[in-house]
Amino acid sequence: MDANIQMSPTEKPLTPPYSAAHRLLVPPHNQLTIPQDHTVIPYTTVIPTERLKIYLTKVLDVSRLNSIDKHLRYASRPAPTRPLHLHKSLNHTIVVDERPDWHLVTWRTGITIKPLPRFLLDYEFFTTHLCTSPSLHANASGMLLSYADLIRTESDFAVAQDHRLLPRSLDWMAWAAFMADVQAGVEAGHTRINSRYRFGELRRTELLLVSWAHHGWRRRYYYIFSDFVTFGLANYGRLIAVFAIITILLGGLNLGLSTRGGKISWWVDMGWGLALGVVGVVYASIFGLVCLFVTYYVGNMWVNLRYDRTVRRGGWRRGGEDGGDEISWGYEPNSLVRRKTPMVV
Repeated sequence: MDANIQMSPTEKPLTPPYSAAHRLLVPPHNQLTIPQDHTVIPYTTVIPTERLKIYLTKVLDVSRLNSIDKHLRYASRPAPTRPLHLHKSLNHTIVVDERPDWHLVTWRTGITIKPLPRFLLDYEFFTTHLCTSPSLHANASGMLLSYADLIRTESDFAVAQDHRLLPRSLDWMAWAAFMADVQAGVEAGHTRINSRYRFGELRRTELLLVSWAHHGWRRRYYYIFSDFVTFGLANYGRLIAVFAIITILLGGLNLGLSTRGGKISWWVDMGWGLALGVVGVVYASIFGLVCLFVTYYVGNMWVNLRYDRTVRRGGWRRGGEDGGDEISWGYEPNSLVRRKTPMVV
């Protein structure tokens, strides 16, 4: 199912994947006084109404995964999403990540999980703002359904609350009834979910390879190394293993030459050729590492200088070119601030 889901005129209007009787959160009675052109997102934030759909899209958007949807089966585990208590028993690190396209991405020692947006638990807000868009509705329903596998027992529920994945005010029995309602709606075919959520956990390394093969190296899913130290440590073990194998090989060859192998001409020729090849590999490895370090350093310096020239000095803005007020979105979707952008010549 594509992210941009279109609803035909003959289909029934969209509704939340749960009934109003099982909603877990309701808006507080003491509503804050806000400007008329702003909207309250329950238990989350207050933003300009004109930016509401942009905000909701960023919080739920998994279009990066939809772009490689046909190949996600190569990165997914051949099993349902493991519950939280099992991740804890395997000594996995649970990393909280607000990016929806990093939800349920795993590696050898951990998993990233996006906290469940609280506004998804508000029936009125879901009906008013998420049921008007088929793609938002599918993304929101898929996010809710992903928690059905993560939280299967009360122990999973306690782990989720400890890691702030769920509000601490929720009760286990109310959550169990809520998720049973969500699952019943999906199984009955009343609720559509985004195709990304047909796959459970996605393995990080395979996800990188799939995105690399589909989009190319410059648009890969994530950058492996954040600095030179991590780059060196990641490759240090591999280099040690290669040189250890070469050392053992040369040691065996030298032992053969020092005994009876020295009288065999092809053995001597093979040893001479192998020794020259090893020396060439060593020098090529050193040269390659130096080139990689220089490339990383020059590339990072170029990005920093470009960022300083375009962003810090106000030469590039998402909100327009007039230097006026703009909505500046930070790295996290919740970091919405209004600021004055100066024009710098």
